[in-house]
Amino acid sequence: MTDNMCVGKKCEEKRRMIIRKIQYAILWKIHFGLGRRYKINMDKTPRYNRIAKILESNMKIEPQDVTNVNLNLEEKELIINMCEVANAHIYENKISSILISRVKELIESNNIGFELLEIIEDLAICSGLYQFAYEVRELAEEKLVEKYSKRKKISSYDVVPVFWTYINRNDYNSALRVQERCSIFYRMFFKKELDFLMKLINNESCGELVKKQREEDLTFEKIVKEKKILVVGPTNGKEDVKKYLDKSDVIISMTYRNNLMIDKKNHKHISYYNIMNVNLLGEDVLEKYVKDLDMAVFKAIRFPVQEKLISQKKARMSLGGATTFRNKKEGIYFNFLYFYKSEGNLLQKILLDIILFEPKEITVTNVNLFLAKKRYNDKYLISGVKRDLNSDRIAFVQHNLINMYLMTKLLYDRNVIKVDAELKEVLELGVKRYMQAIEEIGL
Repeated sequence: MTDNMCVGKKCEEKRRMIIRKIQYAILWKIHFGLGRRYKINMDKTPRYNRIAKILESNMKIEPQDVTNVNLNLEEKELIINMCEVANAHIYENKISSILISRVKELIESNNIGFELLEIIEDLAICSGLYQFAYEVRELAEEKLVEKYSKRKKISSYDVVPVFWTYINRNDYNSALRVQERCSIFYRMFFKKELDFLMKLINNESCGELVKKQREEDLTFEKIVKEKKILVVGPTNGKEDVKKYLDKSDVIISMTYRNNLMIDKKNHKHISYYNIMNVNLLGEDVLEKYVKDLDMAVFKAIRFPVQEKLISQKKARMSLGGATTFRNKKEGIYFNFLYFYKSEGNLLQKILLDIILFEPKEITVTNVNLFLAKKRYNDKYLISGVKRDLNSDRIAFVQHNLINMYLMTKLLYDRNVIKVDAELKEVLELGVKRYMQAIEEIGL
């Protein structure tokens, strides 16, 4: 046996690590390439080695890491073909049916593992091939179910994908058993997170899972606990929000900038801000609008004014989305545990955060999960920020479209949230028909 060959558990771990690096590197290249019009470099390098050339500059992957025995020629060709599909679509606005056929042929004729299928799914979404992306997801799920049909314990790598596979199949009993089937270490380290998922399935109170010791969290709890919450999204909804407003105590908006198109009189008003919009607004603009709110909620601190607002109990950091070990003791990691391969959109982050504060009822309106050609109302978009189809597709990978849908549907199906008629129609499509509909409207 040659030195570069490996067998057994160590080989599998190395293989997983390399595949994960490939996935992150491809997305990194495509994402930053859009802004700089940087093309994935498909030069005259021998075909089996191209993927290494694509990856090595950003992720420090040496060519031999990709061209050695850990990835066979068919797997390398599969990744390269799919990169070419994405490259052609993103930069030349064309789809190569020949390449797609070759990708499908390689998937069908080889025992392609779950991790590589994840990469193909991401690249399919980048290319606007949403139906194909879901076909790949279904195949990946079949492999996971087959893998663990006879195994008692679930590998730490696979805990979250297995959980969502069962949720997608409406197999809640198997989803509930995931917690007891993962390793002792995983159960200990992510106990709160796993408990949270189980409680969501059973529609049980989650308030005791986190310690609300910070003064700003206690202030937030007084506003939210046992109250009827109305989450108002950023779309041009088909329904009159007033009929929900009259039955609510608290309004939660997204990235408030004096742009809430409803009368919030006699209601408490909270707004959530993601990292990108905080950076775009800047601290002066941010402070100006937060003064209109009862409280603002941030995912991360970028400016001193945010710390100032928190000290005044006019703002807080989200507990449902702890991003450092410093606030892990108080909060819950959901970005990677609940949205494997990605993190949720602002809607899902809002819902998972406020659930921890035990509101009486949560209703969501003006949200259609992007199932419209015009995805946002004009007042939601920040002036001067350009959005195009390619950047939106990259966002659908960063905030994986399938996982985002599944989480929202889980909360709806388990009666954790109520939704307006438009969102109800979207959630009752099911994820397969939803992905078809997204492709049909040309996103």
